[in-house]
Formats: sequence, structure tokens, C-alpha cells
Amino acid sequence: MIRNHNFAQKAFRVHGGFTLLEILITTVLVFLLFTLIYATFFSVTNVTAGLQNKMRSSEVLLRFLARFSDEIKCMILDDGNRSLFSEKSFSFVTKETGVLYPVQVTYLVEKTADNHERLIRKQENLLSNYYFIFPVIENCDSISFLFYTGTTWDNSVIEVARTTAVAVEMEIDGEKIFFPVKLNKDTKKDDKK
Repeated sequence: MIRNHNFAQKAFRVHGGFTLLEILITTVLVFLLFTLIYATFFSVTNVTAGLQNKMRSSEVLLRFLARFSDEIKCMILDDGNRSLFSEKSFSFVTKETGVLYPVQVTYLVEKTADNHERLIRKQENLLSNYYFIFPVIENCDSISFLFYTGTTWDNSVIEVARTTAVAVEMEIDGEKIFFPVKLNKDTKKDDKK
């Protein structure tokens, strides 16, 4: 019976604790597991941040295109000195729904220091000459305006009254966007007068 008692004590000591090798292997496995979790977490975080930036850029672009479309549809066409239809500068008078007076809107394409282009919008109240300027779209590869006069899309127009549609063409991160807007016939001055 004494013999069985010593055997039980030896068995308890062997199975009751961990050897140094077992502790080291467990530590390495736990370290590898935490490293994998850490890498996965930051990878997901970076992808999520990239998607959020892309969504913000898309939202800004969609808002601009909607606003641009509304302004073009309410454009007052004339051959006066208030209209300028060129590839990198587009100026016109518009009277949007809900606004009591016409405004002069000018879109200007500028080069940035990093060789990208950005679109600047200037709006001037024609009654008070109050104006404000702000950037609309940043970091484009290229931005240009095109004008349709019934046969082809041109970079500039001399006879503004012949214009039937206006488009903005952009290249952003290798993606090309062509957004045409047909002018409302009501915005043209009556040529029969």
C-alpha cells in the first residue's frame, strides 16, 4: 500500500503542472493567434476606411451632377457677355426653381500642384453683385465641358443660342464619366422676335 501511495504522488506531480516546453509552445501559439487577429483587424479597418472615402467621393460627385443638371435645365441662353462656353471655363445665367432672381454661375477648372485638376464654382447674385466661390470636385485626372449644337460635341461654342445640350466629362482614378444634360426649350430666348 505504501508503494501505491508513492506512485500516486509521482503521477500527480507529472500531470499536475506544465513543463517549460509546454508553456513555451502555448505562448508561441497564443502570440501567433493574437498576431493573426491584429493583422486581420487592421486590414479590415484599412479596407473600411478606403470604402468610406470612396463613398464620400461618390456622394460629392452625385450631388454635384444633380446640382449641375438642375442649373443647366434652368439656364437662360443668350449671346450676351455673361455666357462663356469653353472647355475649361463655363459661365452662364440661371434661374433655379425656388430662387426669385437669376444668378451668374461660373465653373472653372484649375490645375493643382500634384498635376490633378479641380473644379471651382462661383455664384454671383446679379442684383447685389454678392458672390461666393468654393471647390466642387477635387483630385480629378481631367475635367472638361462639352457643348452640343445639333451635330457634334464641341469644346467651345461661339453661338451660345444654338446649344442644345451641355456635358461635363471627368476622369477620376482611371474611370471616365460623361454626363450630358439636355437644355429645356423654355430656357432659350425666343428667336422669332
